[in-house]
Amino acid sequence: MLYWPGVSSMKAFCEFRDSTDYPPVHGLQINSCGQQQAGQYGYTILRSNGRSDYHLLYVQSGWITAEKDGAPVCISSGGFIFYPPDARQLYAFSKEGNAISYWIHFTGTAIEDALADLPYKRTFCGQVDERMQFESLLHQLSQTHHMRGPAYFLDEGGLLLQILAVLSRSVSRQENAECSEIRATAAYICEHFTQPLSLADCAARLHLSVSRFSHLFTKTIGISPYQYLLRLRLDRACELLLHTELDIRHIAQLVGFDDPSYFSRLFRKRFAKTPGAFRTAYSHERSDHPASAPPVL
Repeated sequence: MLYWPGVSSMKAFCEFRDSTDYPPVHGLQINSCGQQQAGQYGYTILRSNGRSDYHLLYVQSGWITAEKDGAPVCISSGGFIFYPPDARQLYAFSKEGNAISYWIHFTGTAIEDALADLPYKRTFCGQVDERMQFESLLHQLSQTHHMRGPAYFLDEGGLLLQILAVLSRSVSRQENAECSEIRATAAYICEHFTQPLSLADCAARLHLSVSRFSHLFTKTIGISPYQYLLRLRLDRACELLLHTELDIRHIAQLVGFDDPSYFSRLFRKRFAKTPGAFRTAYSHERSDHPASAPPVL
């Protein structure tokens, strides 16, 4: 059961979709758009099966609470959440949040080209960098859409393309910043791999969900966070096996394993030998062939 801060009363809303008598322009079609605000009591929208079109929700002022990856997230002024077709939607406007927002529901035959620089196949959220331009475009689109004349309709596709372009630039900048933070976190793991480290702790350092952190880490570094940590620990274990006389239980503890049996299983899975057999087989190479260094970032 999710907790939605600041929402004391919930109202059920029946969804409707604006219809259009005009064909898509630029291969894009806007089904509905406009501005909305929390009002006196606030309200919650739940679409368990999502919509059949794309949905962009942008918070101009105040804040809302939305569900993403099964957890509540706060989307504040300048932030947005994007839903692909058929994705579950749950978001709340509270009296305390006093949010004013814009929404766009859109589709079209050229949608994949228009969204090519965005992760449009999943629900995602972020912050818009060029806020003045973005909000001006949203206002123009809302006004144009509700004029509903053929001449005005021709402008809608172009305005939507501009909105998506601003969104793409913002997401690209954020992803570049996230990649830098991921590399810094990988360096931190490299320096502290012998200490207790959890995926949740690493994700929390960057204020990311575990799933988002794992996705970005794998995309940036090339392997998952777990595999990266495991490689560092096992490589260090190889060094200690070949260059010290320490017993295997002690080595397991030194490289971050509390359970020597678990350490031995993982070691054998990677090197096809138990730690003891590895030491025996390669003991003659102790001074000539040091173990592999940690992966270079």
